[in-house]
Amino acid sequence: MKKLLIVGLCMVGFVSNAQKQIEAKELSRKEIRALVKAEKRKKQIEEFAKQGLNEYGIDENAQTWFLALRYYIPGGKQDSGIPILRSAASFSTGKKFPLWVIDGTQFDFPPMSPMQLAPLITEVRILNSMSEINKYGQLGRAGVIVLKTKLVDEQ
Repeated sequence: MKKLLIVGLCMVGFVSNAQKQIEAKELSRKEIRALVKAEKRKKQIEEFAKQGLNEYGIDENAQTWFLALRYYIPGGKQDSGIPILRSAASFSTGKKFPLWVIDGTQFDFPPMSPMQLAPLITEVRILNSMSEINKYGQLGRAGVIVLKTKLVDEQ
């Protein structure tokens, strides 16, 4: 009786596995990639939640920009709460803070506090390498922080 039960359970498992394979074969490569991407995004959101961040990796309750963007600036430096991406200070310029590009508009310093802007941020890109910051010229020599907000997404 036990053997019959075990064989029956194995058959049920085999049939359900075969059904999943048939369903998977019906999906196109594009659909499979979309599913994989969605699963990866879901895992990333769970990781953000474990760290106390929102779904975009931003700490909405942070008092400084360095803390708000801590996921994107691992092991980074700061001065008065502003992240320092690259050492670009020189005797002639003294610029050590990154260029901020928010929805395509450039700023030398963030235009508002992180508590005002952080809930609106949907995408963060930190540009450090010379090839990435080259398009910003001298303004971006200390690095560039590119932020995209919900305000642009709504338009």
